[in-house]
Formats: sequence, structure tokens, C-alpha cells
Amino acid sequence: MSDIFSDLESFGLDKFSEIDIYGDKKENEGLKEGAAANKAPVVNEKDLIFNKTYNCVVCGANFKAKMVRAGKARNLGHDDDLRPRYERIDVIKYEVLMCPYCGYAALMKNFQDITPTMRMLIRDNISSNFKHRDFTGDIYTYDEAIERYKIALLNSIIKRSKVSERAYTCLKLSWLYRGKAENLPIDTHNYEEELDECRRNEDEFTKKAYEGFTQALANELFPICGMDEPTLSYIMGVLARKCKDYNNSMRLFGSIILSRSAGSNLKESAREQKQILVREMKNDLN
Repeated sequence: MSDIFSDLESFGLDKFSEIDIYGDKKENEGLKEGAAANKAPVVNEKDLIFNKTYNCVVCGANFKAKMVRAGKARNLGHDDDLRPRYERIDVIKYEVLMCPYCGYAALMKNFQDITPTMRMLIRDNISSNFKHRDFTGDIYTYDEAIERYKIALLNSIIKRSKVSERAYTCLKLSWLYRGKAENLPIDTHNYEEELDECRRNEDEFTKKAYEGFTQALANELFPICGMDEPTLSYIMGVLARKCKDYNNSMRLFGSIILSRSAGSNLKESAREQKQILVREMKNDLN
């Protein structure tokens, strides 16, 4: 999927459609909700977010972005790859900050982490082509969130950020496509085709995340993206399983089970994943 940025044409960034996420400098130049048990007020996604003002560290402009109200979203657990689940909202949609004036975007925790050289690269390559666009809806739709994440990913490539930052953004893009598929209205035109496309994109960004984290694990020191070694190893084990790199997946889960620093919950999850892995390996042999 070499054209992952081709849908950013409305932002003026379509010229980067062929850019390589992990390429070097030369390569990259140029569930339906059940009825409420009580008659309590129904809380919708828009009730869980608010607009917050930020200052862009590239162009200096003030802009608003939608944020999730702290403590308002009820956690329902997580998927096998630690994608968090919340009631009535997908918080992943709101974890990118994007300046609508110059096009600088990043995961919220990385937004302020910018050097003068990075700022220059963004101004010369992103801002000079960027077309202003506001997000005026009450919420970010999945398509809008995906656009924002892709712009953040493009920025991370242009500013030559750590490979782990790009990999983490790819991981969250895979989560967004999964969320979009889960919430795709059944009356959507060409529903099956849209669903298949979501799944293909989830798979593609899963592979990109696995590729990037593999590089980061070999070259970066912990914590990586705020994760300790057992946590990242677990996520990579799940990604490896999904990418059918079964030997590495088995090795990673084994390392967690034997680790002295991994928590008991993580170890139990690793054991469960090993069982799933063994079943998938057997199925592939049949």
C-alpha cells in the first residue's frame, strides 16, 4: 500500500502519496448500544469532549482541538493488542493535535517535542503545500481522525522523528480502521466493500507498526513511546502473530512469561496469546 497518503489531497499534501514511512532521507525527499436500564440521560460522544485551545509550536497560531473530558469516559477494557475500549467513545480519535493553519500535526504527547531543524523541515515541506481546513463537526468522524493521524504520520516522516513514533502512529491507525469497521453503519453504500477496505487498511498498518517497532527495538533505548520492555514485547508479540511471524511471536511471549519485571496480568495475557498462536499455527498447517 504505497499510496497511504493519497487521500490527503484536500489538504494539499497529495504529492507525498509515495513516501516511505521508514525510508532514509534520500528515499523520502522531494456494537450497537443496548437500551438503557434506567431513564438516566443518554450520554453521547459529543457530551464527552470539549474544545481546547493550543498554540502551534511551528507557526505560532492558536487553534482549537477536540479533547476527551478527563474521567468522563468509562473504560471497558482493551483488545489483545492493548487497544483501549471506552463506552460510547473511541478515545483514539482524539489523540492527535493538528494545526489547521500550517499543517503541523503529531500525537498529543509528542506535539511539543520539536527542534529548530524539525520546524524548518515542516515549514518547507508541509506548510508550504498545506491547505487550511477546519473540523467543524461536534465530533471527529473516523474518516476525519484517520486523516489527522495520516498527517501526523507524514509530519513524523518529514521531521525525521524516531522510528518508534512513526510505528506507534501506525499502530493507532490500525486501531482506527478497526474502530471504523466495528462502527460502520449497516446501511452504508457498498457496505461489504467498505468493510473489506477497513480490514485491509488495518492489516497494512499492523504490518507497518510491526516493521517500525522491530527497528526501534534494535536501535532505541527504553522506555519506547512510554512503554517498558515487557509491554512493548507483548504488543510486538501480538503484531507478529497477526503478521504470521510465528517464531518471533512465540519468542516474545516466552520472554514475557519468564520476565522478572513483567506484571502478573501481562504474563497471563502472554500465556493466552501463546494458546491462540498455537491454534493459528495448526490451522495454517491444515
